[in-house]
Amino acid sequence: MKKVLALVLCLVLCLAVTGCKKEETKTDEAKVPQIKVGILASYYSAAIYYADQMGYDTEEGIDIVPQEFASGAPMNESFAAGELDAADMGPAAVHAVGKFDAKVIAQNARQVAVNLMVKSDSPLLAQQDENGVYGSADLIRGMTIMGPSGTYAHYLIIGYLNYFGLTIDDVNYVNMEYPQAMQAFEMGEGDICCMQNPNVYDAKQKGYVSLGDPAVVAPMYENLVCSGKIYAEDPDTVVKFLKVVYRAQEDFLKDDKLAAEWLGKYYEKVGYQASEEAVMDEVQNQKPLLSLAEAAQVPVGESLVDTAKFMQDLGLIEESQTKQVEENVCPDLLKKLCEESGVEWKQ
Repeated sequence: MKKVLALVLCLVLCLAVTGCKKEETKTDEAKVPQIKVGILASYYSAAIYYADQMGYDTEEGIDIVPQEFASGAPMNESFAAGELDAADMGPAAVHAVGKFDAKVIAQNARQVAVNLMVKSDSPLLAQQDENGVYGSADLIRGMTIMGPSGTYAHYLIIGYLNYFGLTIDDVNYVNMEYPQAMQAFEMGEGDICCMQNPNVYDAKQKGYVSLGDPAVVAPMYENLVCSGKIYAEDPDTVVKFLKVVYRAQEDFLKDDKLAAEWLGKYYEKVGYQASEEAVMDEVQNQKPLLSLAEAAQVPVGESLVDTAKFMQDLGLIEESQTKQVEENVCPDLLKKLCEESGVEWKQ
C-alpha cells in the first residue's frame, strides 16, 4: 500500500513540475518583445513581410507584428493613437515625426515607387526638357491631378509643379488613394494620375507615359521610424528590428529571383494585381533597397528634414513642426547596429 501511495505521490509531483514548466514557457513567450510595424503595399515593406515570414525576428528574440496600410497618411493617425511601434514611411512621416513624437531612425530605400502618369494623347507630352521631364507651366496650369495626400505622391506632385514654377493652387488636386485614383483615371477622369508600383509598369505596357524620373523632380528616401515610447523604453528591440530589416533587404539584393518571388507573394497578399514582368522590372531595374553598409552612408533624417522645409515653404506645415522633425532625427540606434555588425559608419 505504501508503495502504491508513493507511486501516486511521485506521479502528482511529476505532473506538478510539468505544469510549472509549461507555465514558465508561456511566461517566457509572453516576455518576447512585440513590435507592431506599419507596412505599405510596396517593395520596401515586402522585405519586412519576408523577414517576418522567415522568422528572422524570432531569431533575434523579438516578435514583429505587421500592420498593413494603404498609404502613409493613415499611419500618422495610428502613431497619434499609440497603436504603432515602428513603420516604413515616405514623406508622410513628416507628420508622425513632427507632430506625434515618432523618431527617424534610418533610411531603408530610395523612393522610386511612384510615378506621375498621363495617357499617350496628353498635351504635356508635346514638351520635354533636357532632364527628360515632360510638360510646361502653361500646359500644366488648370489640370486635374489625382493621388493620396500626405504621401510621397503628394510630395511628388508638389515637386513636379515646383519644377515648373507652379504651386498646388495652380492645379485641381484631388486627394484619392492609389487604387481609386487609377480606376478613375482609366474611366476618363483627370489629366495626371499618381501610380504606384507595380501598376507603373503595367500602365506603361498599356501606353501610359511617365512625366519624368521622380528622382529628378522630387528626390526622396524611404524612412524607418519608431514611436517615441519604444525608442525611450526599449531601444534594444528597435536595434534588433533594424537588424532584421537590413538582413532581409540584403537577401533581396543578393538574389533577384528570391526578391521577385517574395515581392510577388506580398503583392498578391495585399490584393495588388502584378504581372511577373512588372515585379521583375521593379527588382532588376529600379533596385531601391539599401544594404546596411549603404544606409550607413546616408545621413539619417536628412531627406525628411528637407521634405519638412519644403512643405513649410509651401505653407503646408508650420515652422514648429519642421523644428520637431529636426529634433526627432535619431541616428544612434542605426549607428549601434553598424558597430555591432562591423559596418563602417560614414555619417
